Amino acid sequence: MNPNNPIYIHSIKLELNTELMAEDQSPTRSIEDVVSRTDTRNEMRAKSQKMFEDVTEYVQGELESNVAEYELLTNMNNTTASKYKQMTEKCEEITKQSDTLNESYEQLLPEFTKIDQLDSNLTQLEQAVMALDTATRQLENKFKSLTK
Repeated sequence: MNPNNPIYIHSIKLELNTELMAEDQSPTRSIEDVVSRTDTRNEMRAKSQKMFEDVTEYVQGELESNVAEYELLTNMNNTTASKYKQMTEKCEEITKQSDTLNESYEQLLPEFTKIDQLDSNLTQLEQAVMALDTATRQLENKFKSLTK
């Protein structure tokens, strides 16, 4: 406030009179004391106002930081949920393919059994052919030895 402003001077006089009545003292205080006290109060108000603004700014910064962290966590959670959904879909697809393969195996199982039996028969036939070949060589050798 401007010390030359009539309203300011009137408010100081009013304050001085109020203080004098409240303290029940003689009116020996000077207007300079009241002005000094008023200036000090105005400085205190200005400093208090500045402090409240600074605290408000700090709290606002903290809130913005928390909101940013919350948004980050939300984004991370959504990304993770999306990845798990993709993994679930892939697992379901793999499960379906596995089921299809198992069904195909079950359908082909009688054919596999036939193939195994055919292999066993071929093995026996090979053994018989080897035995017959061995017997034929022995006969051929005997025949050669008799004809010589």
